[in-house]
Amino acid sequence: MAPPPESMNTAGVLVVHEELH
Repeated sequence: MAPPPESMNTAGVLVVHEELH
């Protein structure tokens, strides 16, 4: 799964990244 662009909410991306990690 490729990480979404910064255009999306960064908070959500960070949370997802933490969950995956």
